[in-house]
Amino acid sequence: MNISITRRAWEKLVSISGNKGKYLLSAKGGGCNGFVYNFSKIENNVYENIKNEKAIILNDGGISVIIEPQSEFLLQGTTVDYEKGLYEEKFVFTTNDTKGTNKKSKCGCGKSFSI
Repeated sequence: MNISITRRAWEKLVSISGNKGKYLLSAKGGGCNGFVYNFSKIENNVYENIKNEKAIILNDGGISVIIEPQSEFLLQGTTVDYEKGLYEEKFVFTTNDTKGTNKKSKCGCGKSFSI
């Protein structure tokens, strides 16, 4: 599995959740490139249901990010980062192309991608 979360992204999740949060990373159809990233906080009961589907779970401290099993093949090579600029703060998704080059989403919103 080569889905990763940068230190900055983990730190932002800790600041949002206070060291105890569960998040779901998934992909669904939509957006201008065919698929859209979904990164959202989930409740314990949802977490337990998805976890029982043999999902990939990334942990750091008290924070858990579960990769939705149906989205795993779409998310291969994805790195979740967090950027803070002068006018905005956001989670940013980059994906390795077939040559191993890290590329940001081709879409201006940063949440849409193609495979």
